Amino acid sequence: MAGPPVVYTDDADAVAAWVVTDNDGQNLGWSTPQIAVGGNAYANAAWVGSPAPSQTITLAMPLALGLLPGVHTARLKVPNGTDFDLGPVYVRTRS
Repeated sequence: MAGPPVVYTDDADAVAAWVVTDNDGQNLGWSTPQIAVGGNAYANAAWVGSPAPSQTITLAMPLALGLLPGVHTARLKVPNGTDFDLGPVYVRTRS
């Protein structure tokens, strides 16, 4: 992936994606992944492909989930583990 995801406040089909790698080489792909962006609550996300130690995860962000333009942090909820930051998401308005 080329840099942090960029989503637009007027895009009803916006999706952000990140690559996640397990430090212990275990397969990722639990059935109910969730991501929170900015101050928003956790929302359902989706793994892409079959479980693997390195996996892409996506989050639908229609209309940028109502976030104000700027840089926001995405956080992955890990069941029975430590949640962690996926990195920034750039929310922008179109000029």
